[in-house]
Formats: sequence, structure tokens, C-alpha cells
Amino acid sequence: MRTEKLYEKDSYRVTFTATVLSCVPAEKGYSVILDKTAFFPQQGGQYADKGNLNGQNVTDVQIENDEIVHYVDSPFTEGEQVAGAIDRMTRFVRMQTHTGEHILSGVIHNLYGYDNVGFHLGDGYATVDTSGPLTKEQIARAEEEANRVVWEDRAVYATYPTLEELKTISYRSKIDPREDIRLIHIDGCDVCACCAPHLSSTGQVGLIKVVAAEPRKKGTRLTVLCGSDAYANFVRTQNLAQEVQRMLSATPDTLVAEIKRTLDRLAEKEKEIKSLKVTCALSSLSFVSAPACDYAFIENADLDVLRATALSVTTENIRALLSENDGLISYVVFSSSADVRPFVKTMNAALNGKGGGSATFAQGKLSTKKEDVSAFLKNP
Repeated sequence: MRTEKLYEKDSYRVTFTATVLSCVPAEKGYSVILDKTAFFPQQGGQYADKGNLNGQNVTDVQIENDEIVHYVDSPFTEGEQVAGAIDRMTRFVRMQTHTGEHILSGVIHNLYGYDNVGFHLGDGYATVDTSGPLTKEQIARAEEEANRVVWEDRAVYATYPTLEELKTISYRSKIDPREDIRLIHIDGCDVCACCAPHLSSTGQVGLIKVVAAEPRKKGTRLTVLCGSDAYANFVRTQNLAQEVQRMLSATPDTLVAEIKRTLDRLAEKEKEIKSLKVTCALSSLSFVSAPACDYAFIENADLDVLRATALSVTTENIRALLSENDGLISYVVFSSSADVRPFVKTMNAALNGKGGGSATFAQGKLSTKKEDVSAFLKNP
């Protein structure tokens, strides 16, 4: 590689000058190779830095054929001196997240022996895949210990061990031994092979928060927020919680109980409304005799109401209850003895429907109009 990696020497450096070694047309504008760069290219699960060269936006930075390639829209001249500038805030936020991920992964490895087998640093979050399953309690313990490492403001630094030295070092993310392996050390917490820019101390991470966890293959995928992203999430969550507290006249200590009471009351009211709808439907229910089956339309009834109404109707012949809602026809077809499935299959095919069920009860929806349903039932 011909380009000097300034971001490895000083991860806080956001301006530099360089000489253009080559500039050739590419699918994404022009590809530029410099003699030195502070732009971190996309690699190791992290996006490339944002910024500009001579004020011209750098649209992407990739490693191609062992070269760091910068993509721009307009060409530079070979041998030209260019001034580069990195988006400082984007770089810093990503360093917060990446260093925070190293802390959390190191803590998980130390506590439970699991490795980080997958990592992605997106804009505003990171995902970490562990090699073994983690319980809710284990995640909480790891998160607390990771934040303790942050609060202690431990040193973070890089080393480039020789092949002989590498044999004596225990580190995560083992790769094939070579002379240019870069290890990121977090005092008393973690040593990991990594190519990305990092903070110089753990205190700058600020906060580490696991916001989601889900099974992933044999392990667990954690969604993690760090630093300013974690703070922004806290502010957003706090504002939402305070608004819900205001709406329910609750305090932080009573909020969950008040939400449960509100949901219970809502469920009871919905149950009462459903019962009233079924009662009204039964009181005015009038089936139309048709060659296909006897049928009746009920106004403003969803599938729950149609099902409950059908359960109160006894019939040996095939009958259908239908209702028109949001441009679709909901239906239930039922019988105490006849097999309704052949009829339902025919109706679905004729009226662009989807649905099914057992031999004596089926339900679904038809993508058609009420008059088309009546016409089909009268002349199947």
C-alpha cells in the first residue's frame, strides 16, 4: 500500500495535506489515491469517514487492490497538492461507538468466555453478535461492568507487536499472524486486533447502553448505543415517558401500573363493544337464500364479530356471514355437518380471495365489491 495511514497515528486528526498519486475515471466519478490520508476507509464493519478534498465532497473511501481509494465527482491532477478535511463529529461519534463496543465485547469475553463473532457499526448504533447465548441478567451485568470501565477513564492505545511478541499476547479477533497487526488495548479490560480509529481513553465514551437483544444463530445479537447516540436516545425516551406520565397523570414509579390498568380497561370496553355488535347482528340477522349458500351481510363487522355471530347460529347447511370494510369483504363460512372447504376454495378463486380453515369453519377476505359477492352467490 502506497498511502500513509494518518488515522492510525492520530485518530483525532481531521485535517491534512497530501499529494495525488493517481486519479482515474471510475463508475462512481473519479478514484483518487493519495500519498497520505486521514480518511478511514470502509472496513472491519465500519463505514468510511465523511469529508472533503479541496472542498470537494468525498463520496466514498474503499480499500481496493491493497490501495486506499477516495471517490470524488471531479478529477484532480497527478502530483497536485490537496487539502483534506474529515467530518470531525462523525469521526468522534463513531470512535465513541467503536471503543464502547470493544469495552462491552471485552467485558462479555471476560465474564462469560464468549467471543464477538459479528460486528456492524451503523450511523447511530452498533450490533454485536456473541458466540454464545446471553440471558437478560447477563446482559445487564455486562452493561453495568462496561460502564464502570467507562467511568474509570482507562487508557486506550494501539500497539504493533512483532510476530514473536504476538505469540505471547492474548487478544480477541485473532487473525493470521503478520507484521502489521494492530492491537487496541483498553487497560485491564480488553486487547483486540482492530484497524479503526479509537478514543484515547474510555471516559470519552460517556455511556454504553444495550437497547435490544435477540437470538442470533448459537448466540445473541446486541444492539448497542454509545456516547452521544446513547445520550440522544435517553433524552428521546425520557421525553416520551414524561409525555405519557402527563397523559395518564402518573409518576415514574406508578407509570407501568397505570398503563396496565388503562390497557385492562380498554380490553374490557372492547369486549363489551364486541358483545353489543354481536347482539345487534343477531337481532337483525336475515339470511338470503342462494344457490351457492345462504348468506347475510352485517354492517361494520370485523372478523372477530363475524366469528362470534356465527358461533351463535346453528345450521347444517353451508352459510356465510360477510361484511364490507376498507375496500375488502371479510367473510366466515360455516356448517355443523357439511364440508365448507370446496365452496371456500371456489369463492376465493372467483372473487380474488384469501382464507381457509377447517371442514366446518373457514374465514378470509375477498378483494372485490359487495354486489359482486351477491352475484356470485346467486349464480356460482
